[in-house]
Amino acid sequence: GVNTTISGFVFQDITVNNNTQYSAVIATINTDATITNCKVINANITTSTANIGVGVVAGYNKGTISNCTVNENALTLNAITTASENIMMGGVSGLNDGKIENSSVELISFVTTTTSTRTYLTL
Repeated sequence: GVNTTISGFVFQDITVNNNTQYSAVIATINTDATITNCKVINANITTSTANIGVGVVAGYNKGTISNCTVNENALTLNAITTASENIMMGGVSGLNDGKIENSSVELISFVTTTTSTRTYLTL
């Protein structure tokens, strides 16, 4: 929706196995959206396709992520053999064209079995 704010959510002990363009708890955060005061604890985000953005809170952030904590999470790319696309992996957001403010990432693991030569890690 227009000017959407989501505040105070907690995701704990979840698995997201999404094989679309953006993989995360929230696939895409639009330009007019704000995610604030969130926690994602012990999430496993897994994909087996050549995604453009793989993150914990957002696969692609165009809006604002503020005061969010990401802890004890894993991002996994399985058997991706495509070298034609950039693959962005991030603790808060895989691909970010928005704002990330006052947020933290602790104890995260990046696991990949990809043969892509264009995989980028961000926090």
